[in-house]
Amino acid sequence: MKAEKLYREAWRLLNTVTPLYGDCGTLCGGACCDDGGNEDAGMYLFPGEEAMYTACPAWMRVEESAFCYGAADTKALIAMCDGTCVRAMRPLACRIFPLTPYKKPGQPLQIIMDPRAKAMCPLAQAAAVSDLDPRFVRAVRLIFLVLLRNRQVAEFVEELSYLLDEQMQFYE
Repeated sequence: MKAEKLYREAWRLLNTVTPLYGDCGTLCGGACCDDGGNEDAGMYLFPGEEAMYTACPAWMRVEESAFCYGAADTKALIAMCDGTCVRAMRPLACRIFPLTPYKKPGQPLQIIMDPRAKAMCPLAQAAAVSDLDPRFVRAVRLIFLVLLRNRQVAEFVEELSYLLDEQMQFYE
């Protein structure tokens, strides 16, 4: 299955579910979309997701990041926005926020609260994954069970999991 079709379906699955039973951004003033004046803030695109942005919207730019994954040390792409977006065009990382996939070799997939979110997201600071809308958590899990069948996505998530381990030490 082509990347664009996979991501279009992933996005569709998340169209009607959010971490809470409403737009959680109304509770915190959209803290996850506020880069605090740091123009280098953004969200990683999962491998192949760049196919969704062949015509990049004016509010976003896509660049190579310093984060590398896989045997070929592929540079991950990062989507940086100006703090506004068309919700229907948000990257997958924005749609699943404050959750993230976590998987190490030989271990099952986990959907965890992203430790990087703790600096900005009230949900990540005060809630557990089990406190979120279970439909949202199930959709995120299903999406990554499918996406992880792709070798590049699996390599990306594995390397991301090691990065998350480094971040978790700051929030224990």
